Amino acid sequence: MQRYCTIVVLATMFVIYNNVFAQTSKTDSSGQISEIQKTHHDKNHFALFSGVTSQLEKKGNDFSLGIDYVRVLSESGLWAGSIFTEAIFAEHTEWLFGVVIFRRLGNAFWVRTGPGIEIIQEESHDSHDHQTKSKVEFLYRIGCGYPFHTDLLTITPSIDLDLVRSATALVWGINIGKSF
Repeated sequence: MQRYCTIVVLATMFVIYNNVFAQTSKTDSSGQISEIQKTHHDKNHFALFSGVTSQLEKKGNDFSLGIDYVRVLSESGLWAGSIFTEAIFAEHTEWLFGVVIFRRLGNAFWVRTGPGIEIIQEESHDSHDHQTKSKVEFLYRIGCGYPFHTDLLTITPSIDLDLVRSATALVWGINIGKSF
């Protein structure tokens, strides 16, 4: 787990350095907006998520993988909607599905919030048979992130708080995606 966290931190620092200190100007010699800036306002975005889910009531971190699709809802690019799914590889596999609304603040920083469900698959080891049963719980997600745009991809460090009836989880990691 520590190796994964170190890789995430180093990759984030590399992206920040390349985008803050080594980025070319926003316009070229003819006054046109660069390709990097154009992708910032594309209507659709698809991303893969890799991160860690930390249960606040229990000690320990679990590896998480997910995908999300974002659709910009306003011409100004201030509002967007998203659907997401994540798998948390804990003692029992947990699946998250949800719909969130994004609000961009400033140039790129965004906040998001919305409902979802958590499906926990528990395996019971009975003396006669082996069964898998699922438990479904409502969740509410609150989060934020800051995207960095490269020539081809958007890399977004993000952090979310998932509020579930039985637990509260902190979800943090990196989204790597493509606007289109």
